[in-house]
Amino acid sequence: MDTVHNIENILRRELQLYEQVCDLEERKGEAIISRDGTLLEALSHEQESVLNEILKLESRRSELIEAYRKEKKLDDLSREITLRDIINSLNEDLGNRIFQLGVDLKVLLYKIQALAQTNEKLARDHIEVFTLLLKEIKGRLSLRTGYNKEAVENCSIDNPLVINRTA
Repeated sequence: MDTVHNIENILRRELQLYEQVCDLEERKGEAIISRDGTLLEALSHEQESVLNEILKLESRRSELIEAYRKEKKLDDLSREITLRDIINSLNEDLGNRIFQLGVDLKVLLYKIQALAQTNEKLARDHIEVFTLLLKEIKGRLSLRTGYNKEAVENCSIDNPLVINRTA
């Protein structure tokens, strides 16, 4: 039973960490919209750190599931043990708690996936807009060079544009 409680604790911690990931993904969307690359980079690094923590928990959970397999002598199962297999072998209260954690995690993962897809689309749209703007700017600018009577190079830009650095 101690193994199952450890699995439950890991699921609770994973839920907390995935809530952080969700919050960071929402903030990344805001950074993309406001075109704040520095903030976006910082949030991405923070998110990577949280995801590495989750990866360690996933590894530990896999170890505990393997320990559960041995405790319950389920070596003859030809497939991987699922959370549902564990829940079915527990008392109702503990089984319901773990089931609810699994449901909450799944819902949160779908939300994170949707946010990540939205952020990816936002980023692609911004890149496309900037690419079009740069193409337009390149088409309007031309550089003339030459030398004057004193053999000094002259350089001028036809059709100069003022570029907004925050755009």
